[in-house]
Amino acid sequence: RPNWADGPSTTTHRINSNHFLRILGEKYLIGDIKPSTFTQVGRQLIDEGKSHATANRVLQCLHTVLHEAHLEGELDFVPSYRRFKEPPPRREYYTREQLTELLEVAAGISPLLHQSLVFFYLTGCRKSELLRLKWDDVDLGTGFLTFRETKNGTNHTIQIYDQLREVLVSMEKTSTGEKVFGWGS
Repeated sequence: RPNWADGPSTTTHRINSNHFLRILGEKYLIGDIKPSTFTQVGRQLIDEGKSHATANRVLQCLHTVLHEAHLEGELDFVPSYRRFKEPPPRREYYTREQLTELLEVAAGISPLLHQSLVFFYLTGCRKSELLRLKWDDVDLGTGFLTFRETKNGTNHTIQIYDQLREVLVSMEKTSTGEKVFGWGS
């Protein structure tokens, strides 16, 4: 796919593609891929200890490549495949005691680490959203902050409620740059 060459998931796509090259061999012809090929590759990955979810992501990568080849006129059709049954996602949450302990340890390491973890807890944002957040995106007057360029490519605005306001106000007092969280890297 054209955007796989330099997009945000380039490494993931390369890893997924390498699974096929490793399992099928570099000389395997794209036109020889059929539904049973998907099953063969998925079964091999599972036998190697990969989860069903991982096998499905790898198979989806192959399906996408075949779809692109079809769009380019290299294939007459794209074979279908059956996904492997995945278990329901695990939902694990910190207890109050665990969260308190985590925040105490973080505060002893670095105020920025502590503030970052509290912010994650209060907003549910992703690491990339936290690292990109600028003071221009925070409006304490109206009580809203905007995460720009989120994972799905849109902006996401949330309300700043009292606990979050306290964190942001204390951070603003010591801020030295345009970014809310001054992580160097």
